[in-house]
Amino acid sequence: GKGRRASAIACGNRFTLVLTTRMCLLACGTPSIAGYRDASSWGSAQELPSLVGLPLMQLSAGGHHAAVVTAHGTALVWGKNETGCCGREYPKELAVPVPVKIPSENQSASSPANLPFTDWAIWNNKDGLVAKMSDDVAIQDVACGAEHTILVTRSGRLLVCGSNQRGQLGADVSKVPTATTVVPVHHPSGGRFVSAEAGNAHSLLLDNYGDVWLTSSNGLQLVVKGHSVLAIAAGGDDNSVVIAPASTGGLSLTRQFSVEKEDDGMDI
Repeated sequence: GKGRRASAIACGNRFTLVLTTRMCLLACGTPSIAGYRDASSWGSAQELPSLVGLPLMQLSAGGHHAAVVTAHGTALVWGKNETGCCGREYPKELAVPVPVKIPSENQSASSPANLPFTDWAIWNNKDGLVAKMSDDVAIQDVACGAEHTILVTRSGRLLVCGSNQRGQLGADVSKVPTATTVVPVHHPSGGRFVSAEAGNAHSLLLDNYGDVWLTSSNGLQLVVKGHSVLAIAAGGDDNSVVIAPASTGGLSLTRQFSVEKEDDGMDI
């Protein structure tokens, strides 16, 4: 509408999400994402009532599900949930955004019982003691694929849920064919993950060293090392792009690669 400015846009299968500069989320399209309303208004972007007033910072659209992240680090997911991509086994469809339950690595000894949420802790800053979500559960990045979801916390943990039929979660398929709750995937070199991107059935991850990891049926594979990658993108069927500084210090160099399947099933 007039006076509204978009800060981010994401498109899924028959739906579109728009995040405004005032942290409002507008949605149009399929009812499981945009809300059940009169069919004549499906094409009109409207604000989701359940998200009004939340400080939304990021959004991602999958095939039939979507996710947003608040300034506090809470991830909310909704839409089709047949594979557990919304971080829970049931129900099979979430008509409104619900918070994802994040497993904590450490239980803070300084967290008093009267805090509003169990994942919050007491921290010191220049203004004194403040209560906030602990960094090992606070989400800073989210990426939705066709049937899976990737989450990265402020502490650099990688958390995944949904289908792993093609190794899109970065976990061994023989051990984790599907994750109907959020499970952690550890960095193979002990580093911290910074951001994530997802295609239909693959995921791309950037770590604090500037290296890039690609999910596979055997786990995480290092695909770009030593180039101080600045940004990544993934989409479609196994398409990925990374952007790294040029050696001359000039314009950034873009490298694109794709994981394809030959007739004999070998990766190339």
